Amino acid sequence: MPYKISIIIPVYNTEIYIAQCLRSILDQPYSNLEVVLINDGSTDRSPGICEEFAAADNRIVYRSIPNQGVSNARNMGLQLATGDYVLFVDSDDAVDPGCLNTIADALADNAADVLTFKFRRQFGDDKVENFPDYKTDTLSHADIAAYFSNVDCLPFFWYVVRRLHKLAFLKKHNIQFSTDITWGEDTLFNFEVFSYFPENRMINKVIYTQHVNPASYTTQRYKKNLGENFIKHYEKRIEIQKRVNAAIDQRTWKNLSYYYINHVTDLFFNNIKASPHPVSELKRFRDSVVFQELFKFYQYNFSNRKHTLKLLLFKYKLYRFITLAHSDK
Repeated sequence: MPYKISIIIPVYNTEIYIAQCLRSILDQPYSNLEVVLINDGSTDRSPGICEEFAAADNRIVYRSIPNQGVSNARNMGLQLATGDYVLFVDSDDAVDPGCLNTIADALADNAADVLTFKFRRQFGDDKVENFPDYKTDTLSHADIAAYFSNVDCLPFFWYVVRRLHKLAFLKKHNIQFSTDITWGEDTLFNFEVFSYFPENRMINKVIYTQHVNPASYTTQRYKKNLGENFIKHYEKRIEIQKRVNAAIDQRTWKNLSYYYINHVTDLFFNNIKASPHPVSELKRFRDSVVFQELFKFYQYNFSNRKHTLKLLLFKYKLYRFITLAHSDK
């Protein structure tokens, strides 16, 4: 008998997309599935649309809860899921026709703990990019450990929607989403999954469409407490890393410094443009454990002078100059 696949969909104010998302799943020829639909306190027409679909199709398990964020909604989905495998789908995305059959065919060859596939990112009506190509069918224990230490492999750990997970594996290791982290929760979840060295397989086929929604959390202008979120993210990341390598080596520290000092500070600097108290936010972030540890391993890229200047201002606590450099005026 084919594996049962539980598709977990957190829903928050996606009335424009949710019907299309559900149809893309329910119209699949693969029949052994359930849809776990969690309305996370939506204030638009999303709840009514979800209720209509749930009443019309007994494969849908529907719950409506007060808004507590996507991580909490996904965790509730994991509690309710009864399938052999779980697939996370965002409510403004869609799966390709035959997506689940492609997954089932791959599982028939290798019932892996984690199955990773390609997907496309759709920006409005025009721009589309496929993400990414995989150079191997599977990762060994040594490969996974190396991925954790290689900055070029960081994109492998982005996006939870690109993977199918064996539910028993997640439950065995008590893997859930961190509800106190509201940025980068996908990446942390993926890091945690692979820190237990799962049996894994990659499919070099695009079977999922991610719609980049301008109203989504990742594209909002100002995010309150983003610095504190980054600090928690870092602390959790270090905890996971020590599961992979009890003693973190120099290469891994450099990898961590690249990610948090390059990528994360860029997001943070852009965020404080609209902060009512930018200097105090900069000071609190700079004094955190993140930068006390990581500036020791960071290598500056002087080909990008503007970015390097901002980092040096930040390192030497010249916060008011950073606010001037980031002024929109």
